[in-house]
Amino acid sequence: MGEQRKHIILNGFMGVGKSRVGRHLAATLNRPFVDTDALVEQRTGSTIRELFDTRGEAFFRERERDVCREVFGEQTPSIISTGGGALMHPVLLEEARRSGWVVFLQSAPQTILQRVKSNRKRPLLDIEPQGDYEQALLRHIENMLKERQTMYLKSHFTIQRDGMEAEETARMILEYISLLDKEFITQS
Repeated sequence: MGEQRKHIILNGFMGVGKSRVGRHLAATLNRPFVDTDALVEQRTGSTIRELFDTRGEAFFRERERDVCREVFGEQTPSIISTGGGALMHPVLLEEARRSGWVVFLQSAPQTILQRVKSNRKRPLLDIEPQGDYEQALLRHIENMLKERQTMYLKSHFTIQRDGMEAEETARMILEYISLLDKEFITQS
């Protein structure tokens, strides 16, 4: 018999609410919550913005892969929120799928825009707009989503978040997982 999945791993674009939903799941299941972006910042002593600005995206992605591998390998069942691009690497995505239930949290580009447009901590959303900033940012988000969609859809299942509060999203995730794996929720 193969290894038992022990984690819930939240996957999806920045601004879809992975951290908020993850905290609700962790509280409901009384499991640790791990935010891989926060862990990268803690380990490097720099914000993600600073890492991108001083060391570049490739350096950040290496640290992100290291952190993800570490938390996926933890024995304690946890709720893990990954960065928006963390599971774009096929090998890492497969490691995530083996260690836990990977859930793609999906939101419409317009919803994401409203959540992230005033947040300057997200270096991949830095754009030089020609004309209307919001329209340019929306197009940028749509393009990034198109590029990432194939990998996001390799998650075990997708939850459309638009119009749902974090608590309701967490409840739906647990319902889906309990249908797929009757023993998962009771594991500790």
